[in-house]
Amino acid sequence: MKNRILTPKYVISVLLLIYMSLAYPATLHSASNPAVKLSVEDKFNRAMKLRSDGKLEESIKAFQGILSNNPTLQRARLELAVAYFFSLKYIKALKQARQVLADTNTPSNVKATIREFIAKIRSKRPRHKYIPFLSLGFISDSNVTAGPDQNILAGFPLIAASQKQSDFASVLRLGVSHRFNSDINLNLGKKSAALLWLSKAGYYRANYQDVSASDLSILSLSSGPALVSEGNWRSGLNFKLESIDLGTDKYATFTAINHSVTRTSKDSRQEVTLELLVQDRDYKRAVDLGRDSEYIAVGLSYGRILTNDKASYQAGFRLFDEKSDSEFNSNDGVEVFIGLSWRFSRFNSSYARMSYKTLSYGGIGPGFTVIRDENVARLLLGYDHRIRKSWLKGWTISSQVTISQSTSNEAVFEYDRTQVGVTFKRNFD
Repeated sequence: MKNRILTPKYVISVLLLIYMSLAYPATLHSASNPAVKLSVEDKFNRAMKLRSDGKLEESIKAFQGILSNNPTLQRARLELAVAYFFSLKYIKALKQARQVLADTNTPSNVKATIREFIAKIRSKRPRHKYIPFLSLGFISDSNVTAGPDQNILAGFPLIAASQKQSDFASVLRLGVSHRFNSDINLNLGKKSAALLWLSKAGYYRANYQDVSASDLSILSLSSGPALVSEGNWRSGLNFKLESIDLGTDKYATFTAINHSVTRTSKDSRQEVTLELLVQDRDYKRAVDLGRDSEYIAVGLSYGRILTNDKASYQAGFRLFDEKSDSEFNSNDGVEVFIGLSWRFSRFNSSYARMSYKTLSYGGIGPGFTVIRDENVARLLLGYDHRIRKSWLKGWTISSQVTISQSTSNEAVFEYDRTQVGVTFKRNFD
């Protein structure tokens, strides 16, 4: 499951409400006129209800209306700051919070909470945020070339590169992600969305001990805008370029556009995501002549955080269609998947992901007599432990087991594969 932006919003809101209620039991009262008192309280309760319903722009206008007639109602001003915070309008949130903090009538216990709130705003506000990441580890691979179990099929011996071979590999992954906060908020209907720009550059390298022809290098660059309406939805448009080397050969260049839209529940515990991927695959080796293709995939997924806040799951499916220069390399199909995660503590978590993909090809390949069909099942099991002490504090030890099995009406494409890996990884944020 992806991390959500501003997840502690309800905690902050509840704390502020408690402190303000204790400190200012009568801040919503206007002198001794009961009719005015009721009117202000009604407006305040309506503004709070709008905010809890995710109607942040309407809530902001309601709080502004209260303050225009009652500028000394600091509880309303502080709740306005919280509404700005949820809308990702950090500068305006800071302004309102500082005004309450500067009021000499604000109790000291409330000021302490406001300072924590301001610190939270500042942690989210930087216009540019860079997060380098690094991962080092190794993999034991039972079938590096994903070759079939039999070395001779239909009377034809397979070349060594196509036979099943096991090996060990060292793995390196490094890069940096960048988030740009534009401070631009778009009003879309009754909702407000913050405009961000997300970018990432990464490098992956797997060096095998014996089967060097399977050494893999991937250089990737991605960038694109994102809109985030906290507690409502988020959307992203991502442009990605991947340069892939296999062994000593330049293998392929993939260019893609990815668009996703996620609708979240009011409590941010459930979400539905619709995703579209359009990718151009340009293969470089002479042996891959006819494999150049246009790949399109559409996916739908549903995710939920369970009531104990320690477990979550995600399930979905993906339809794909790949049109290659040669008909026998073209394929289409569907993939279904389900993922589960369990957080035992702040420092220990486990996860599992199961997927099943069916592929139907468009033509008969050279040397074959039937059109190829293939089914691929995959199970991934993982465990993460974040180190709390010693000089490795902040690093995570991650262990994974991936089991794959492919079945096909052409035996040469059938295989099984087990990969076991251990990595040390860290985000330097």
